[in-house]
Parts: sequence; structure tokens; C-alpha cells
Amino acid sequence: MLRGRFSVKKKWFSRVGSLFCFVTVTSTVALSCGKSTPHGKLQTVHIPQSPVGEQSTGNCWTYAYSGWLESLRIRNLGPSAALTFSETYLLYRAFEEQLLVPRGPRSKKLDILKASGDWFHFKRLVKKNGMMLDEHFRGLDGAPVPEKRQGEALAFLNAEIKKDAVSAWLNDVNLSAPERQMRVQSLLDEAFQIEFKTLERHILKTEDIEFGKVANGSRLTLATVLETWKLVDWKSSAEAPASMPLPFTEEVNSPERIALLKRVKKALNQGYPVVFNWFADYNARDQNGVFSLDLLKQNGPGKHGPHATILVDYTVKGVDPRTGVSFEVGIGNATPEQKKLAEEFGEIDSFLVKNSWGIGAEGSLFLHGSFGYHRIMKDYLFAQVLAKSETTGVVTGKATVLRSFLLPVEMEE
Repeated sequence: MLRGRFSVKKKWFSRVGSLFCFVTVTSTVALSCGKSTPHGKLQTVHIPQSPVGEQSTGNCWTYAYSGWLESLRIRNLGPSAALTFSETYLLYRAFEEQLLVPRGPRSKKLDILKASGDWFHFKRLVKKNGMMLDEHFRGLDGAPVPEKRQGEALAFLNAEIKKDAVSAWLNDVNLSAPERQMRVQSLLDEAFQIEFKTLERHILKTEDIEFGKVANGSRLTLATVLETWKLVDWKSSAEAPASMPLPFTEEVNSPERIALLKRVKKALNQGYPVVFNWFADYNARDQNGVFSLDLLKQNGPGKHGPHATILVDYTVKGVDPRTGVSFEVGIGNATPEQKKLAEEFGEIDSFLVKNSWGIGAEGSLFLHGSFGYHRIMKDYLFAQVLAKSETTGVVTGKATVLRSFLLPVEMEE
């Protein structure tokens, strides 16, 4: 399945049963209901997931796209093929890329590193540097590098590059490439408390990581997967009417938006994990892990910013035009008939996402045997909200919550 020297670390939670029931109430058919857990939360078995991670800086993108690959591998090859990739390795490479940017006479002085990134950044880094299993990205103590080291490393590096001695060679246009590479690796090794040269043998190239077979029987590798998934923008740019102050919920009535949401439902119905990029405001989240616009209106804008997560399930409401009967499809593994009805005629009521904020019970849902999941209600999902400066608290403009989806190209209409 996977070429190279490695041992499989099976960190996967098995599927949990879900109860679906049919209830008729005033001509409304409820097509599903979640089975309660000891914690009183809903469970979803729609798409298998790897464990929830806990980012310690702004690298949600490494978790979203690594988790997407982990889930996709389980989908295609089964639980026994589960792997856990190292998000910290990817962050190491992202910092390396920033530090190795060639300096020129007119180059802006490098004075800060950032942990942020996106799909295109992830794709470029992985194609160039491969990936590494979490169990193989080990520190000087011999243990896997803990996630908290991500934030610690960023703080250390940003402090170091402000020092005159480090800044001098970082911005020296005459420094040779080999010398710069050696100094950058030494600086990164100190920040992450590793010796990278001893870990290089564990790097997995994109051709080494298998995700099954294609139609002609040849291997489906990560190299192919990266080229057969596409980031699709929501393209929401409507201006708020003068009589409707922000925040407000937009209508999802354009053919393009309806078609895109249908593609998302279709992908989820076929068991594909979907990366979902959105604008998260903590003040929209309640103690149960549910994001809603009503709560954001009560609290006002809080700590917020662009965020990447894995979309694992959805709920819909709608009317079957063939019968005129209203229906709802809730959280869980629906029957093929229910999925088809939801896909064709259901209007999104909420999304469920796997997050990278850890498994603390407060403020998250219990799914897949773990806390760390969140539910985004329709009113917040399709909203335009206020954005403000975190330093001054002054409103700086607006933000569209829904940003983009990573979808298989085969789902294109």
C-alpha cells in the first residue's frame, strides 16, 4: 500500500452505529434522528475520520489538508490502512520556505514568519518535500514532536530573526545557497528541538503514498490525488442593502451557488471528506460547539479569522416537488434514497466539521468517539459579518463566512 520505510500508527476511531427513524408530523417527514451518546451529543458515521488534532498557532490548513488525506485513505482502503501525518513537519517546511527566500538588493527585510497557509501552499510544499508520519517526526528526546511545539517554534524564530546577528545573514544577498540552507536548518532544528538530518529517511514522496487503484488498475498515489481535487470558491460578494446592517444572512438563490452546494452534498454522500474554508468568529459559538448568527448578534464580533476544517456531514430541509411533502435529513449515515432526496431537493440547514482546536469537551460536539467537532448553522454559514482589528477593536470591514470547498474534479457538473 505504502512504499518506503515506516510502521503504521493506527489512530482511528471505529464507526459507531446511528439510528434512523421515520416520523410523520403534520405532513412533515423527518428522515433521520441522531442516536444519543452518554454525553447527550449526536454522532455521525457519515465519513470515517482520523483523531482530532490541536494546533498551537495559525496552521489550521496543515490539519485540514492532512486530515483530508487521512480520511480519504481510510475511505478508499479501509481502517487497517489508516495513517497519521505530521502537521508539525509541514509547518517546519513552511518556515523553511520563508527563511530560504533568496534576498536581493531590493528585497524587503525578513522580519517576521507566519504560520498561515492555504490549499496552494499545502500542494506546493507536499509536492516538493513530501510528507512524514506523526510517529517519525521525533524530537531530540526520541518522542514525536508535540503539537505545542508549533507555537513555541514560531515565537522562538520570530525572536531570533530580530536579533542583529541572525538578521544580518538572513538578509545577506551574498550568502551562498548551501551556507544559507545549513544555517536555516540549524535555526529550525533549534526551534523544533529536532535533528532533521536523522529524520530525512522517513520522508514519504507523493509517489509512495497510495490511495487505492484507478479504473485501469494502476496505483492511485498522492501525486495523482493532488491533481484531481480542485478548490472551488463560493464567490459571495453581494453588498449589504442600506436597510440591512451587518451581520446578515444572504439568500442562496443563484444557480451557481445551488449547483456548488449540490456538488458538496454529492461528494459527502459518496463518502468523500471535503475541506471547508470559512471565517470563524468565536463569539458565534455556543457552549455546545454550535455556530449561529443569532449568538454573534448578541455578542458582537470577537476573535476571528479565516479557518480551514474538514466537512464531515450536513443536514437539510426541503420539500419533495414530486409529492409536496416537507422533509428533513439529519446527522448520520442515511439510506441511498434519503441521500438522493437530500442531494436533489434539500436546502442546507447546517454543516458539521472536524476542527483542529483539540478535544476539550467545552464548546465542541462529541462525534466519532471524540470531542472536537463543530456544527455551523445556516444563518451563520451563509452570512456576511463584521471584521475588526484584534489590536484596536475597530471595525475594519466585512467578511463572508463561507469561502471555498476542496472537491474531487469528478464532481464537476
